[in-house]
Amino acid sequence: MVEQMTQSGGAMLRALRQRAGRTQLFVELEAELGSGYLQRVESGKVLQPEKPTLARILAALQVPYMERSAVFELFGYMIDRPLPTDAEMSWACSVSSAVLQEISLPAYLLDCAHRLLAWNLLIPQFISITSAELEAMRRSHLSLIEAWFTQSSTLHTLVHDPDTFYSQMIQALEHEMHPFQHEQWCKDLFTHWLHTLPLFRDYWLSRDQTPPPAVAARLLKSLSIKHSQAGLLQFRLAVEPLNPDTRFRIVYYIPADTKTESFLRSCSQSQGENIDGIQRLYL
Repeated sequence: MVEQMTQSGGAMLRALRQRAGRTQLFVELEAELGSGYLQRVESGKVLQPEKPTLARILAALQVPYMERSAVFELFGYMIDRPLPTDAEMSWACSVSSAVLQEISLPAYLLDCAHRLLAWNLLIPQFISITSAELEAMRRSHLSLIEAWFTQSSTLHTLVHDPDTFYSQMIQALEHEMHPFQHEQWCKDLFTHWLHTLPLFRDYWLSRDQTPPPAVAARLLKSLSIKHSQAGLLQFRLAVEPLNPDTRFRIVYYIPADTKTESFLRSCSQSQGENIDGIQRLYL
């Protein structure tokens, strides 16, 4: 079984190399391998290359994240989940653009570090934040965790019921970050949050210490924010990962009462959009 799996890994490496139009010699030079080593890997004679060696081969071929993960898995290694590259973030923005613009709900795109990458026109109207502020967050790679938990930030001032809001956010965060917990970037990120965000530290340390739930269960509880014109808005959050790269996800704000739905309808109509498709499943 192991031999068959590594042969499949070698075959996949060969296919990726051929697709990239690279010779074995080119890859060996780029990845600092010995002469003929890649041929032995591709043919299955090398049962399991060392993980750093395999990483250099994949880097020389500029293999995208999901295929890179598949190769590691075929050779029996735990899948790495690095932070997305600029090219991968551009891909995520491109493939999610149509959904963000067509959906009749406030929605935005995040990566696995909770960095804001893209949003639709309903977001600034719904959460009372300017497009300039959103763009500044995107350019600075600021995570939404920092934006919500920084007590001087615009988003923090919008929170209506802090205990419910932040406790729910912490529960969802623990669930969503679980697949990345062994990655160094994830450890560094939590260290940064704990050292620089006193409010985050308080809620994180006081959270339920039982293992994270199988699902984040965001739809079970509604959240509230204060709007400068509409008053109190209530909503639930729904999350959909992108396929095939689940390091990215779209977050939707679903109205949780008739007042919020009515306000969202007025926002959409002011943009000439039709929101008749909004379902009342959550009201």
